[in-house]
Parts: sequence; structure tokens; C-alpha cells
Amino acid sequence: METLRAVGCAVRAGPRAQVQIVDGFDRVDRYVRPREDENTFDYVRQHALAISAGSTAFDSATNESVADGLVVLGGYDAVDWFTGEESTLDETLSSVEQAVVKDYIDHGGALLLSGSEIARDLGANGTAQDVVFLRDVLHATYVWNPAARGVIDGAGGSTLAVLGGLRYDDGSLGVYNVDSADKVAPTADAQACLLHRSDGRAAGVQWSGFGRLLYLTVPLEAFHPDDRISLMRQSLAWLLNRPRSRVAELAIGLGQGGAGKFLVMDAARSIPIGWQQVTWAAYNAASGETRVACGDVDGDGRDEFVVGLGSFPQNGGFVEVIDDAGGGYAHLAWIRLQLAAYNAADGSTEVACGDVDGDGRAEIVVAPGRFPSNGGWMQVFDDAQAGYRSLAWVRVPDAAYNAADGRVHPACGNVDGDAADEIVAGIGPYAADGGRMYVFDNAPGYAVIGTPRVPWVVYNAANGETRPSLGDLDGDGRAEILVALGTYRPAGGWIWIADDAVGGYATRAWTRLDWPNYNAADGQTWVAAGDSDGDGDLEVAIGTGPYRTSGGWLQIREGAQGNYASLRWLRVDWPAYNAANGSARPVFGRTQ
Repeated sequence: METLRAVGCAVRAGPRAQVQIVDGFDRVDRYVRPREDENTFDYVRQHALAISAGSTAFDSATNESVADGLVVLGGYDAVDWFTGEESTLDETLSSVEQAVVKDYIDHGGALLLSGSEIARDLGANGTAQDVVFLRDVLHATYVWNPAARGVIDGAGGSTLAVLGGLRYDDGSLGVYNVDSADKVAPTADAQACLLHRSDGRAAGVQWSGFGRLLYLTVPLEAFHPDDRISLMRQSLAWLLNRPRSRVAELAIGLGQGGAGKFLVMDAARSIPIGWQQVTWAAYNAASGETRVACGDVDGDGRDEFVVGLGSFPQNGGFVEVIDDAGGGYAHLAWIRLQLAAYNAADGSTEVACGDVDGDGRAEIVVAPGRFPSNGGWMQVFDDAQAGYRSLAWVRVPDAAYNAADGRVHPACGNVDGDAADEIVAGIGPYAADGGRMYVFDNAPGYAVIGTPRVPWVVYNAANGETRPSLGDLDGDGRAEILVALGTYRPAGGWIWIADDAVGGYATRAWTRLDWPNYNAADGQTWVAAGDSDGDGDLEVAIGTGPYRTSGGWLQIREGAQGNYASLRWLRVDWPAYNAANGSARPVFGRTQ
């Protein structure tokens, strides 16, 4: 009977889709007959029209495409999943679909689920796993599934309390006859959101934790059109209006030959969210290296991407600002380092983002690459509201280093717990006196308030490059400094973690890539910290330098609470690049 299915698809043009509609109504049997309009396989239209009435952008997909991994729910603020009159023989939610739904909610997703026999299938006729899913994920227990009749009212104290007298199809509204509808009971950590007027039994469950859930036992598409719009509007108002997810995405910048691309990933689930690319074709063809930072430069609560570039003589010094997911990752601005001689000679740019003036919007710090005789500089640009105007020039206070190499690796974070971020400047290779960093106070003074140094004398004398990143690993409100190191054969792969300013930048930990061959062959590292799984503890991502034939790898480790234990390995999804270069520079940001 599956050959009868001709799935309807709705597409709405506009901004980034906030909602993913999932059509899970596949049932065809003697009770649900397609030729009598009891399943026309196009009920996504009713959902689409109801969502559009609130001017919300959406995508649509089948449950099979979600279960097969062709559609990933993680990029959507809310999911509207309907199963219609799907029942036990058809599986309202398969074990694979249950895992997808649970994972989505566990990672902060907001789910609107509707179907007339979900609880009957899972709670009365399901496996032990089904019963657990109904109880622990849908936060309901099955009561019974009588013949459907009457109307539905919003439950007092719930997000749907303002709704009343909701009518659903008994065969007269032109959708399909809802022959029976589950009655359920919410678990202790949830509440009823809809009630059958006939007996006061729950026809819907509302739950809020890290994620959010509205589970309705009457198919949403079967409500009267006016009631359907009201129900959808009220549901999405609650599902979408929730605290910003703590989960950070992982962006991976690429080395030479990267075509100006960087990859955005869901690090916890090892799922690519999408590729982004610098909007400069000539640069992408000539160099293509991307050095990515994240920061909320416009104060909208989501981080933008700020992309530094590799060497591009005669026309260098540029940085591109790319909008967040809500803005469709559109180009926002080009910024240029105001150092003409350097821009003509090399032009590569290192970048960092942080709120250094305490106004709630991130500034952009741009530093040059190697620039002997006049190096060591960083230029601070104001946020988007201020038009990215130049705020200040800051320089490494080491004349000998500035004359010998002069490259700077900037990072931003609040190391002292005050009202604004500090700037930490790492240095390039400097065997004469390496391993150093300089901590500059926030605006307007930018005074040097610390000079931490990698406690590894042999490395400092052999290479000494320091590549800092910042993150509050211990949850005390002050950022620790994570320091990736340059090439060090045959004993590389290390990250040094130093305490915050109050802790005197003392050693907190050393951690290392679990990759002996790479550590011996090159060993340079890049590092970032962010909460990729929503557990409140920052994870650590360690990237690698160029490693031909087997590059593109990053190792994700637990944070301080997990003693930096290895969690997983991720790889850039581009085999040709991994074979030719393979450098992978991580950064975390909340762009959604």
C-alpha cells in the first residue's frame, strides 16, 4: 500500500526557517482509506497554512527522511511533527524516530507533536522501550482511546489556557473523521494543556525543561481551520519564546586551499550544520584560508562569524563579518586592518571577538601575521552599531619580538571577573624567548595586567609559539586560558590550560591529542572551549595543523568537570582538502 503515497510538500520563501514540519501520517488500511479522503497524504498543507498565518518561516519533510538522517532537526527552533491517525500496525513513532525526537529535545529543541493514537500505540500496545519513551520523553501515560466526540478546551494554568471550544473533524469539516482520540495523564513533571470537555481528561501535555514539548492527542490538522490557526499560533508563541539555547555550535576554519570555506557543526552529535564561505572569489581561489572567531557584534543575542584571512599580498588585511543563522549567514561587512605596508607585503589577519568596552556587544580585534620590524600590533574595532570604527591600537610590549617576528594570536575573554572582556595576545615562533602571552585589560586603558608563560622550557626554546583561547572551564565567572602550541617534533599535540587572573595564571592542566603519529610528525594544535552538549560544562575542541593524506581531524574532550576525558573525534567532511592540507581550527559560538 505504500505505493499509494504521494507526499505533499509545502515550501515558504523567506528568511531562515524556524520550524520544521514532519509528516508522519502513513496509515492506509480498512479504517483509513485514501480513496475516501481519510488519508490524502497532503496534510502538511494544513500545518503550513497555520504556521504561515503567524508569518513564521518553515520547511517540511517526511518522517522517513528524518529517520534516515537526510533531514536534521537540530538546526530548527521548533519541530511540528504529526502522525494523524497512525496507530500500532504502522508505528506512530519507530525506535529510530524516538531516538531522534529524544535527542532533539535533550539538546534544547521545542517539539509540537500531535496524533490521535500515539499513546495507545506506545502505552497500551508498545514495547517496554515504547512505554518508557511515552513516560520520559512525551511525559504522559495512556488512559484510554474512546470514540472521539465533543470539543477541546485549554487547561487552566497552561500555555493553551486562553483557548476554548476547539472543534475537530467528525467527518463534516473536510479534513478527515477523527474516529477516536487518546486520553492521557501527564507525568508529575508535566501538566495538561488541553482537556476533553466531556470528562476533563487530558487531550494534551505540556512540559518544559532544557527543551520544550506540547503533545496533543487530537491531530492538529483535523481542527476547524480557525481553531487550528489559534492553536498553532499559541503553541509556537510558547515553543519559540524560550531562553536561548546554551548549546554552542562548532565552526572549523580551514588552511591554505580551503576555498574560503568553513564548516559549522553540531559537535555533540557529530552532524554538519552546513558550509559557509567568504564572499570574495579572487581570494578564495588564490588562498582560501579561513580563521574564524565568533561574537555577538550586533547585540541580538546570537553570535556572528568574524573571518580572518590568510596571506594575500598587495590586497590583504581584510576581515569579513558574516551574520548569524537568523540572518541566513549573509555578508554583513568588510573590515580592513589599517596597516598599509603590511597589507601589501602579506595581509593575513588573525581575529578575536569580545565585549571589551562592556556595552553588551562584541568588539573585533584584528592582528597581523608575521611582520618583522613593525610587528606586535592589534587593532580594536567597535561593534556593528558603531559602524566598526577603529577604537584603539594595542601592541605587544616586547620590542625585540616585534622586530624579529611580530605576529600576534589574539583571544578575548573575561579573565578577572569584571564588567568587560580582556584581550590575550599570543606570539608566533620565537626561540629566543618564547612561550609568552600578554593580557591586556579592557577598554579604554588596555594596560598589561598579566604575562603568563607556558611552563615548558624546552618547547619555549625550540619554538615558543602560543595560540590562546579563553573559556570559563571551572564555572567561577572568570575565563581560563587554553593555549595551543606550534609545531614541536617529535613530542607535540599539547594544550596548556592556565587559571584566570585571580588564580595567577597557574597551571590547571595539560591535555594532549590522542594521536601519536601526528604528534610526532608535526604536533601543532589549535584549541577552543564551548558548551556543545548543554550540560553547563565547557567542552574542549583540539584541532590540528596541516597533515597531508590524513588531515581534517579534531578531538573533542570533556571540560574540567570531566577531567578532560576524550569524548569523540570529528573530521572535516571534505576528503580532497583533508588529503591536500587538513588543518582544522576550531571555534565555538551560539549563532542560532
